[in-house]
Parts: sequence; C-alpha cells; structure tokens
Amino acid sequence: MSKIFKLITILFLLGYVTLVNAQDVEKYISQANSAYASGQLDVTRNAIQDALRELDIKIGNEIIAMLPATINGMGSSANQDNITDASSGMVGLMVNREWTLETESLDFSIMGNSPLLTGINAMLAMPMMLGANANQKKITVEGYKALFEKRIDQNNQVQGYNLMVPVNNSLIQFEYSGTASENDFMNMVGQVPIRNILGLIQ
Repeated sequence: MSKIFKLITILFLLGYVTLVNAQDVEKYISQANSAYASGQLDVTRNAIQDALRELDIKIGNEIIAMLPATINGMGSSANQDNITDASSGMVGLMVNREWTLETESLDFSIMGNSPLLTGINAMLAMPMMLGANANQKKITVEGYKALFEKRIDQNNQVQGYNLMVPVNNSLIQFEYSGTASENDFMNMVGQVPIRNILGLIQ
C-alpha cells in the first residue's frame, strides 16, 4: 500500500471519528484498502467516494443538530431540513434550514465549493466594487469577513437582507424576507453558532 493511501486512511480515521459515528466510514475504508491491495483501482475509488458521502451526510446531521428550532418567533420544520452530499453534483456538502412565521422567513444554508465564492471574495477584497451599490457593504461576523446586502423594492422599501460569509471553500448564507430592522436581522444571525459549525467542516 502506498504511503499516500495510508495517509488518506489515517486522516479519515483520526480526523473524523471524533465527530461522527464512523462505523459506515470505516467499512468503506476497509473495502478501499482491500480493493487497493488487489489492484482494483476503480473499486478503491468508489469505496473512497462512498466514505466521503457518508461523512458529508453525518457532518450535515451534526450541523442541523446545532441549529436552533426557533429564531425570533419563527419556527422550523425538521422534515424540511435539507442535507445534500458532494456526490450529487459539482458543489460540496450543502445544508439548509428555513424558519418561518406568517409573512416572515429566514433561510440558512452552507455550501461547500460554492460557485459564488470567487465573486464574493473578490468583492470583499476590493471595497471599490462595493462602493457602487449603496445597499451592499462589508461587515465582520464571528471574526470572518462577510458581504451584507439590503434588498429593497421599487419604492425603496426594505424587503429583506442577505448575508454571505465565505470561509475557505465554504459559503454560509442567510436570506431574510420581512420587515425586521438590520439590527434585528443581525440578532437572528447571531443565534446560529457559525464558529462551531465551521469547526466541523474546516
């Protein structure tokens, strides 16, 4: 077995076992080891992909468990929570929860390898790009740079807010619709343990 493959196995077993129930992951790692030893590289690759998929799902469930059931009177429904693993497309792990109350809603999502990351990071790095839009600004959330956007209608009335927090290869996003003030929106954001969530995926 190559040193690289051994290293991958060790990272799986040491880096994630403490975060998730690794029984299924270890099963796929064992399959990958056996297949690699017998020269079945396609089987090896599939087993590693299965292990990654299991990790994504388990980490997604850990993130969901960290999210509050209610925020500022808005409730969430567990059967509406969404976890999508990286095998479903070009993006990585996706986790989503929505809180609603009558005409008010807050949507939280975290997406690995988001296609929006490049553009958002560029805007945050070059303030002149933000200066052209009075409804956008750079702020700091939990020590991370973030893009804040106020959504207004044709009558210049606030319809909601967007907040995007790029961290490494992941994008955390909050989308609020309603009449809450900017301070109230940021209070909602503060009820989501962003730093703890990032500890699972970084």
